[in-house]
Amino acid sequence: MEEMEALHGTVMAKIWRDALWKGGDLIGESVQDGEDEGPVVKRTVKKVLKILNRVPMEVAKYPTGINSRLEDVKPLLHMTPHVDEVFMTGIHGIGGGGKTTLAKAICNDIADNFDDWCFLQDVRTTDLVLSQQTLLRQLLREPDLIVPSVDQGKHLIKERLCHKRVLVILDNLDSSDQLDALAGGCDWFDDVVPENYAVKGIVLDLAKKQKKLIKSNTFKFSRRLRLLIVRNAFDPKEPLNFPSELRWLEWPAYSASTVSYGDFSQLVGLDMQRSYIKELTESNLHEEEEEEQEFTELKYVNLSSCESLVTLPDLSKSLKLQELNLLGCKNLTGINEAIGSLDELIHLNLGLCHNLSTYPSSLKSKHFQTLNFSGCFKLIQFPDIEEELEYLEELHLEGTAVKELPDSIINLVAVKVLGMDSCKELSFIPTSISRLEKLEDLLLRRCENLEEVRGLPPHLVRLHMEDCQRVRTLPRLHTFMSRTQRIHYVNLSGCQNLGSAYMNESLPYQMVRKFQGVSIVILPADEIPIWMNFQTTDCRSEFQIALPEGMVEDDILGLALSITFEVEPWAMNDPFKFVDCVLSCKTIGGIYMNQWKSAHTWFTYRPRQPNADVDEEDFAGGTDWSNITFRFLGTGVTLKKCGVHVVCKKEQDDLKFVVHGKRRESDSEFDFF
Repeated sequence: MEEMEALHGTVMAKIWRDALWKGGDLIGESVQDGEDEGPVVKRTVKKVLKILNRVPMEVAKYPTGINSRLEDVKPLLHMTPHVDEVFMTGIHGIGGGGKTTLAKAICNDIADNFDDWCFLQDVRTTDLVLSQQTLLRQLLREPDLIVPSVDQGKHLIKERLCHKRVLVILDNLDSSDQLDALAGGCDWFDDVVPENYAVKGIVLDLAKKQKKLIKSNTFKFSRRLRLLIVRNAFDPKEPLNFPSELRWLEWPAYSASTVSYGDFSQLVGLDMQRSYIKELTESNLHEEEEEEQEFTELKYVNLSSCESLVTLPDLSKSLKLQELNLLGCKNLTGINEAIGSLDELIHLNLGLCHNLSTYPSSLKSKHFQTLNFSGCFKLIQFPDIEEELEYLEELHLEGTAVKELPDSIINLVAVKVLGMDSCKELSFIPTSISRLEKLEDLLLRRCENLEEVRGLPPHLVRLHMEDCQRVRTLPRLHTFMSRTQRIHYVNLSGCQNLGSAYMNESLPYQMVRKFQGVSIVILPADEIPIWMNFQTTDCRSEFQIALPEGMVEDDILGLALSITFEVEPWAMNDPFKFVDCVLSCKTIGGIYMNQWKSAHTWFTYRPRQPNADVDEEDFAGGTDWSNITFRFLGTGVTLKKCGVHVVCKKEQDDLKFVVHGKRRESDSEFDFF
């Protein structure tokens, strides 16, 4: 190297030195002492020429993002040099999702690891004999080879390819017959015996149900199977014994009543939604093991809509479990107390588990993003929450038998929606709810025994308490409605123990002046707010408010509108009774009502400047604030009294406005003050 440096200079010598180091790191074939170099050189040259002569497939015109997807798939292919095992991997998904593009990219990336390769495109629309013939001609380099029939093609593929290391990619299959004709078994491509099948993944996703496709012993020898996805296949009524090394089992609508497993200790995902299973039971394949099998690697379980499911296996050792979806398992009677101790749990969905009577007494995971107990009719006490839940935004308890919320609800620090509709045993809402600063939607509809709401969240946006007929204690609405620029919607219809006094206490004029956002309130009352300047019983007229002389639009803060109405007796059972308000040709605040037996009042406040989260078009219908028009409409109701009040920056300016009315029946005009 010193001589090279003297002859060619330091820079060139360094380039050569680096090249030699890199060359020494390359993987190649070593020549043993005494071995003839000739055959090694020939093999190397042949391999290099094969690589240089191979023409890669055109993947896509714009292959954006394909490399990252390729890197995700490659670990599933188990590409180990010099290992003579057969692997089958499937890619499935909806049409146009890029499966063929990805398959081409895989082919280009790994084809050089094989003696030869063949990409059979669009198998679904190609004659099977022609596909077999193309496969054999390409892999055997015999362009004149003829395949007489499908059965003979199967025999030729198995006989002629069993000693070759080949890559076969079958694109766009939609039936088991196609797979059976072109790659009927792992032994077609090796001398591997059935007991040592090394198939790592099977994906069977058929367009329509195939009869007699799965047999009871189909997976008997696939002991190393890691992934199994079966959709739209008729399976046997008797239980299947699944391979012990499965990592992912996905079989929707599985028809057997039990899932029998020998060893699911490596299982990561289980998805058998809409199945007919009653239980998951341990098989007798491991009689020598005295201890029960433990689902120690399990992260994902989806048994939703398994309506026959009665019991679950013990998941107390499933410390990695992140999602448990049991939605609609209406015959499930209980879940283990240990579920509450799984501190990695993110999604727990027990919705519509009507007969579930045994629950964890506490929930320890701080990672919850989903908690759904809606429709759990026998849930009496909501579990204690031991950690602050920084990621849970919705909690659903609709239709449960919960009587009260625990003090630990203060740990719902991120919850935005609390659903408790139809909780018929609920008697009060605790004051601690006022500490939930992120809560925006509180749903308490049809809580027929609710008597007290002792507190309300400070940034509440929507409060639904329709048909809470016994409620008598409720904080004043302005306590939260004047704090933010959000749309506020409060529906207290059917809360018969509240009345006009509560309305005037909740919506005092001085607090309405502070409202920054659109507000809509519906509550039982036979009067509109007493502070409204313009009031009339002639509610079916058209009204116009002109800007007083000397004033400009900027002098206005907003507009308050209100109407009192009562359902006509004949329309009590009519589902189409409603009240609308049309403001400047735009319908706002339509009300569709139940069987309300008493008068109700609808109130809305619209600030002149739309707030940030409201589309200006929906805000007030493009209101011309120099000439405001409005009218009320009603079907199946009596409109008893309506009113309007223009709220100005200077309180004394409110009195300057005059409302001009026109009766639509007689076209007579009038002014009222």
